[in-house]
Amino acid sequence: MNIYKPILKILYKRRAPRWTFELVARLASLLLILLIIMGIMLIPSHPVHATEWWQSVAGKTPVVAYKAFGIGSQAASYVNLADPGTYDAWPARAPTWNSTDGWIFNGLSQYIDTGIEPQSNWTILVRYSNATLDNEWLFGITDEDTGANQSYSASYSGAYDHSYWMGNSYTDDPFEIDVLDPKPAGVVGISEFQGYFDGLADGDPVDGTAWTNSGTGLTIFLGCFADKYLNTIRPQRFMAADIQAVVIYDQVLSSDEMATISSAMADLTGGYPTDTPTITLTFTPSNTTTITKTFTPTASFTPTETFTLTPSYTPSETATATSSLTPTSSPVPTDTRTPTITRTPIPAAVLTGTYEAALVYYTDIASSNAPNVIILSILCGVLILGFVIWAVFASQRRKR
Repeated sequence: MNIYKPILKILYKRRAPRWTFELVARLASLLLILLIIMGIMLIPSHPVHATEWWQSVAGKTPVVAYKAFGIGSQAASYVNLADPGTYDAWPARAPTWNSTDGWIFNGLSQYIDTGIEPQSNWTILVRYSNATLDNEWLFGITDEDTGANQSYSASYSGAYDHSYWMGNSYTDDPFEIDVLDPKPAGVVGISEFQGYFDGLADGDPVDGTAWTNSGTGLTIFLGCFADKYLNTIRPQRFMAADIQAVVIYDQVLSSDEMATISSAMADLTGGYPTDTPTITLTFTPSNTTTITKTFTPTASFTPTETFTLTPSYTPSETATATSSLTPTSSPVPTDTRTPTITRTPIPAAVLTGTYEAALVYYTDIASSNAPNVIILSILCGVLILGFVIWAVFASQRRKR
């Protein structure tokens, strides 16, 4: 390395031994190189998790992302992967579930409440399969008090095969789009006033009127639609279908962005770890109280008269003991111990979802600060090198 030669030229003027300055310069150069390498190593070895399916659309973060299949438990399927603990799905009437098909709705009474109050310019996509009933709703809302609609229905024997309700039923004509094509499975979506199926625009857009829904309590239901009438919200038109994944954005997505997220949802497989911790708490008393009670009678009955039998004599009295001794106390142990600690296991998927969100956040911070780390490492190396040179000079002066 030639990095130490300029330093040597300066040090030689002090007429110190050559080997001293060469050693100092080589050590300082080596230290500087090591600091630079350490700075480079601090750069994350992998990019921010842009490969997570709900992060497929660059610059757009969903409010909600559910993945109902390929995971370890039904409880884990309700976790909002985009922000665990916020808008986790609520199984109002829980569907059945398995890790292959996800949420399995019976078309009679089962539905899930997302807790999301959508606006007309929001976006929702649902991956589903095995839809069997006619003219029923897979998801959505309908406000009969104001006319707002954002829902999807499917029919396989009526006048149409599936439809998107996206406009205001009081002001827009049409407020729904019907498509003559059966769709028992796929990725269906609505972004503002346009319906999509498997990433492609499906039918014409609605020339809709923007509407708001904040604070109404009218939230998106899955497995049916939420119907609001006279300020009363109720589930309506249940569909028998399986749902594997759901994503909701609080903004409009372009056709290219809808194609991107639809493809990511269609390609979904696998999931988070399948192990769920089980905690069993068994209480064993530290001492056992045993009480033994032995009763010994203290009185003995002895007749005070002695009869001598003579022929033909029959005793006229019969002596009977009248004392009956019965214990008057029954000892009962008074030491009763009850565990005072109850432990509730946290589902693995919740922990994993929180970990994933934290990992994405801190990896992003590390990536954005990597250049600053390298610059600071170099500056530290320069400062240490200057300190070493100063120490050598100071040592030479003392020797003189």
